[in-house]
Amino acid sequence: MERNYLSRSIRVQQKTRPEEFTVADYHDARAFETVLDIVGDQHGFPTDGHSHPNEHDLQVSLNHLGLFLDTHTENTIVELLSVTQNVCFKLSRGTIVGMSETERKSYDPEYDRENTPQLKPFFQQLKYYVSRYIVESFDSHRHNKAFPKSNNQYYADAIAQCKNLLEDVFSEVQKIYQHHVPAYDVLFERFDELHREDDSNLEVYLGRDGIHAFHGRIGQIAARGDVELEVDELDAPSPERIVYVVYNRAIRDGYGPLSGVHRTNYIKQFISEDDSPQFFDTGFRGSIPEDIINRLELVGSMNERIHLLDVMNGFEDRRVKGLTRNAAGNVIESAPKSEESADMLTIDPQSGLIKYIAVPACLEDQFKFQIGRSVLMRHYWAKENARITNSLGEVSLSS
Repeated sequence: MERNYLSRSIRVQQKTRPEEFTVADYHDARAFETVLDIVGDQHGFPTDGHSHPNEHDLQVSLNHLGLFLDTHTENTIVELLSVTQNVCFKLSRGTIVGMSETERKSYDPEYDRENTPQLKPFFQQLKYYVSRYIVESFDSHRHNKAFPKSNNQYYADAIAQCKNLLEDVFSEVQKIYQHHVPAYDVLFERFDELHREDDSNLEVYLGRDGIHAFHGRIGQIAARGDVELEVDELDAPSPERIVYVVYNRAIRDGYGPLSGVHRTNYIKQFISEDDSPQFFDTGFRGSIPEDIINRLELVGSMNERIHLLDVMNGFEDRRVKGLTRNAAGNVIESAPKSEESADMLTIDPQSGLIKYIAVPACLEDQFKFQIGRSVLMRHYWAKENARITNSLGEVSLSS
């Protein structure tokens, strides 16, 4: 089967790299997730109540995966589900400063989403992330020709690795609430202020380091789209008014065969002449947004368009307004991501679009990145949904 690459980047395509997540991998992950759902249901683990896979679905998935469900393998899967469930219990009951009661409930494996149908149970999401990691790790083990094993043994090895990885989830989530959330709270409030002043503002989150803030903002805006806003102060940018752009030193400095004109055209794929871009980056000087501003020949104060978490001496005017000191941008920069830094730009021969070339991160970092993305989107959706609900209630009572 031909594998189509799921990315806005052009991945380095090496057959020995299982980190490539492809259409075939997606179907493999969904098949393994079906196995988890059915085996879990048979052993009393919670289900989402929306899907009803049966024995036929189980056999189809097992055949697709080349997996034989003997007693040992079934017990291994049950152990994996138990570890996954315990992670969710720990998140729902542990001490995480800044986590709302709505969020805590959604982490509980027994969570009933009836009151907040938009908020998917985290246990169900985590089972998919586990499934994705296992099928890709299975490919990695299978490529090791020096020690050939049966498919069941390869899956057992992948499951063992995943169980170890799950032990780190709670600490990863704690880091998000400790470092990311306080900084993004101030950033998003500042961007809301700018949007109310000028609705042509386009929020530009520069990658890779801006990817976590971008997903948090997506969650917040999604909450605003789930209710009918009738109050001016609740107005906010639409999803079309924010964009994630990978642009780093390698691209700025022109590594690769494409010229400066191509770099400018690459930027214009995201930012139009009618946009008034506001750039977010972690720090420290703002040379990357500077380069973009110069290429687009934007008018107005450069400092007012650049919003950094951490700044060097002499660049304090570029710190996010509302932050009084550096906001752990270096910690955020080191957070797991789905891919390594972009190497250069290239032209996609199929679409004709200019894209960046990047190597996928290791499977462990991809797994942690998916957790972080889900946690941030969940946090900002729940927080904003509660704020809007309270605000609309107050308006209703006063009218």
